[in-house]
Amino acid sequence: MKKRVIVISDLHCGHVAGLTPPEYQYNEVEDSSTKHNKWAKLQKEMWLNFHNIIEKYKPFDVGFSMGDFIDGKGSRSGGTELISSDRNTQVDMAVACHQKISDAGKKNFKWIGVFGTAYHTSEGGEDWETLVAEKCGFEKIGSHESVDINGCIF
Repeated sequence: MKKRVIVISDLHCGHVAGLTPPEYQYNEVEDSSTKHNKWAKLQKEMWLNFHNIIEKYKPFDVGFSMGDFIDGKGSRSGGTELISSDRNTQVDMAVACHQKISDAGKKNFKWIGVFGTAYHTSEGGEDWETLVAEKCGFEKIGSHESVDINGCIF
């Protein structure tokens, strides 16, 4: 039986250029001399493309999420490139992104995940990706996962 697989990676939720659900997106402002409107337009465009891809290829049997679900503290830039430096907010954003795909999945849809870069997701020993995985009902998440789908090892 054929299976439909979707692979996502490096959402970087919380970063101004990360995948941003509509409720977290910047609104355009009248003063277009700032970068704010550039980011507002980019966030809307990326979400629309994400939505259109899901609609075009759904329903899915399996989703692989390949790490860096959130952007983290942004310590190298002092957090200046973040929509929110609150990792709980970033987790909520990542959950919304994953849920959009889960909602387009078949009845027995499952997520498989791998951990991303420590700088983004577990700086200081914290583990934010496991929290996303738990909230989204991942079947598993680890450092290196091998999954057999109809004889093809992913």
